[in-house]
Amino acid sequence: MKKLIYGVVSLAVISGLTGCGKYQPVPNMTKLNVNFTDSKWDGKNVPQNEVCGRYNSKVASSPSLSINNLPIKTNKIILSFSDETYKPMSNGGHGVVSYKVQKSTKNITLPSFKSETFSLPTNYKSIQAHNSARNTDGAYLAPCSGGRGNTYSIKIEAIHDFNNDDKKPLLLGESYLKMGTY
Repeated sequence: MKKLIYGVVSLAVISGLTGCGKYQPVPNMTKLNVNFTDSKWDGKNVPQNEVCGRYNSKVASSPSLSINNLPIKTNKIILSFSDETYKPMSNGGHGVVSYKVQKSTKNITLPSFKSETFSLPTNYKSIQAHNSARNTDGAYLAPCSGGRGNTYSIKIEAIHDFNNDDKKPLLLGESYLKMGTY
């Protein structure tokens, strides 16, 4: 019985770490090379003018990203925005969006998009709205801890979506990028 419980728990943990619940991982998954395109995003501190409207006089935007080493069959990139310090906003709690990619694209720059809105630029689609009930609705919520030292990050996944409910998308590559502390 212990072995069975351990096996089920292990499978659940592995599924959570690899995205098996949503995607079918491929062997030898690619490590994506992801960088900010704007130097104000340094991965250390979230830029003050890119925090949520609650603590900012202007509308914040997500960082623009340069992604290199995309697997050849990639047709979507999934961006999951998280506050790693505050559990209710971790694991994509600040929003999950997809970006449509032309097949055979090896390198791409994803444009930034506005926080606290569902009006997204071309090729973007909201997968999961942010979880915060205290702010306006939207596909993405910019860092919003009020400067308490929370750590914000983006999980980047390259997938091949078959656009078929019977077939799980393939997880071809992934990366993690620390947005900074706020």
